[in-house]
Amino acid sequence: MEQVEIVASPAPAARSPSAGAHGGASSSRSRAGGADAPGSAGGAATRSSALHTAKAAAAPDVAGCKRKALYASGMFSPPGKAARTRDIRPALNFEEIRKFVNVQYTWQWRTLDGTYEDFNKEQCIELEINWRKRLSLARVWGTRFPVGLNEMLKCIIDLDDMTTSIVGCDWATAVRRWDRDVPMGDSWDHQDDDVRIVDVQTASRDYTVVASAFFDRQRPDGKTPLISCGTQTVLKVRRVQNRALLSRFEGEKKIMHRKRGKDTVELTCEYAWHCSGKTQPDNIAAGSGLMTQFGSEQGFYGQGNYSAHQASYSHHERYVYRSSDAKGDHHDASGPYFHLLLVNVLRGNPLKTTEVWKGACFGAVHQKLGQQFDSVEGGPHQPFVSGPHAARARGSDDSMIYVAYLPSQCLPEFIVTYTANAS
Repeated sequence: MEQVEIVASPAPAARSPSAGAHGGASSSRSRAGGADAPGSAGGAATRSSALHTAKAAAAPDVAGCKRKALYASGMFSPPGKAARTRDIRPALNFEEIRKFVNVQYTWQWRTLDGTYEDFNKEQCIELEINWRKRLSLARVWGTRFPVGLNEMLKCIIDLDDMTTSIVGCDWATAVRRWDRDVPMGDSWDHQDDDVRIVDVQTASRDYTVVASAFFDRQRPDGKTPLISCGTQTVLKVRRVQNRALLSRFEGEKKIMHRKRGKDTVELTCEYAWHCSGKTQPDNIAAGSGLMTQFGSEQGFYGQGNYSAHQASYSHHERYVYRSSDAKGDHHDASGPYFHLLLVNVLRGNPLKTTEVWKGACFGAVHQKLGQQFDSVEGGPHQPFVSGPHAARARGSDDSMIYVAYLPSQCLPEFIVTYTANAS
């Protein structure tokens, strides 16, 4: 079992009015050569305390420097003040902690590919104790970190910023506390608020998933799609961490597992591209997600939540959200920055069709689906073209379309910002 050493750094206690008055009188006496004048025991203690404070202030904050460098590089983002103000921690109960750690909740550190790995049980217990005490720092010894293979290394955990670093090297990463009662994705960073949107590292698994869906999806006819590495450059990928949307999605998935079978449901789950038109994707991701009632009955398959298999379809100027700034705050129909949502679609058993039900009312659509189908897979479609036409030569921007009719079937997971290459 790995050794654990915990060093606590509690916040300074607030001084009472009487203590403050006494401290001020003592300081005045020392300056006036009174009871705590130089040469007395009180004076020696005062000088020793002052020297210790000066040394502490002069000591470099190595871990803090590492974190600031990582924040600047965009490798991960600090929780922020807004998160801390809502941070409510359970009461300290040693028996409850030892009973439920690694069962009800656990502590994890982020690996190089963006996924998380557990601290061992004893480390989790000590971290949980210090976190509930609202202490600032903890130090643990371990051998499973990605530096100094099999060496016993000292790891410093900052419980305010939820970051960790190894003493004596440049390695630093994020940590998180996972409570099983609170929805959390496999690669989500620590959050105290219900919604958080964070930048994704380029070396992480999540970034690879997004880039593959954006660039590497092959067309059935072998043609080069409109969106490719030669035409577009991804500027930023952000992960959506919305607890309410994840909880809703996971609940719908469990219902569908019982109805269709787990293997069928997992096999048909698909990442697809959703274009938000004039609505900033952040508002959808941080809000109520994709809402069926906002869909138009004039869609190819009635009122529902539409997404495309190919990003080339969603990139069309009629659908994609564009802005004059990279952050996406200012909508501009001719702006140089494009923003798309990558949505996890719970398709269940999809009805595959080449027909078009344009103008069909909600009841008519559900009559077609019946009890056998959960969504629609239609097409391939092209922007501005009403329905698939086998006789017409396919373009480089057509795609299969997925339509889900329940908001709980769609989970916005990523927001992609990109721009056209200069060529």
